[in-house]
Amino acid sequence: MKVRYISVPGERKEDGRIIRKPAGEDFWYAELRGGALIAAVGDWASNLMGGKYKDADTADALEQDRETEYNGGVIGAQTARSVITGSSSTGDSLIGEINQEMERKYRQLGVDVSDPRYRFAGFLSHIYVTPDKMTVTWVGDVKVYSNGRHVIGEETEVQRFMNRLRREYIRQTGDFQGAYDILKPFIADQQRFQNTTGHPLSYAAITGAPMLEGIMMKSMPCPSFNTLIFSDGFVVARPREGHFRAGWMKTIEDMENNLVEAYEIDPHRCNIYPAAGELLDDRTAVEITGWDDWSRLEMEEVLPIFKR
Repeated sequence: MKVRYISVPGERKEDGRIIRKPAGEDFWYAELRGGALIAAVGDWASNLMGGKYKDADTADALEQDRETEYNGGVIGAQTARSVITGSSSTGDSLIGEINQEMERKYRQLGVDVSDPRYRFAGFLSHIYVTPDKMTVTWVGDVKVYSNGRHVIGEETEVQRFMNRLRREYIRQTGDFQGAYDILKPFIADQQRFQNTTGHPLSYAAITGAPMLEGIMMKSMPCPSFNTLIFSDGFVVARPREGHFRAGWMKTIEDMENNLVEAYEIDPHRCNIYPAAGELLDDRTAVEITGWDDWSRLEMEEVLPIFKR
């Protein structure tokens, strides 16, 4: 069996400049353990309300100095990954274990999460595969494609809402550069809607808080060709005349080429490929092939094709 992976940090604005974000808010994991393949991709959001925190567990996971300070998104992602590396659970049990560890982490760091906007929020897709069956657990918009077909992972309604706001602002003002700055307070405030059952903009997120809905599971036969797990820094090609790549998601190179094309067609990400901002999001993917060989796991890092 072979695992190919890519993980590219996104961008952020600092003092009016666009700079590369530090790695760690996205993560990937893959391991053969106890006769099963366990693999996952997680995507945690930059925490816009809290400060930075020293966390020895996160520093050790990223092989960095323990005096390093991290955004809550990095700590949340690495906390979730540490749970997955030691667990064989799926579904509610897995997410419950992550949430329990997140709550412990808040207490350890002294973070007051009575206001939900200070929580470290993330999405996850996780697969547990035996030679007979694949069980998928997911929360949010981290997608899984298997044998070339979309299996799970959907954009949230609040993401669509933010995309529409930005697109309308640009349509009325022509201000591409300032659109994200206008939306930033709304993006920070949207965390109030996490895990709020019944609210039209509610969406499930892993934050340590109770989740009454939004933990999804799906079982299917073991893949015969390949499986992709990827965060929302990638795009799924949209169908259009003369375009033959729509829905074609079999390799990491396919996804990188889709991203190249998306920025050629819609460089400001406000038309056919809308996004909350022009800044590149973190993008992480795992591609798994060779399902007929369960004796060992070969790893290969894939270099990015899309650059700017």
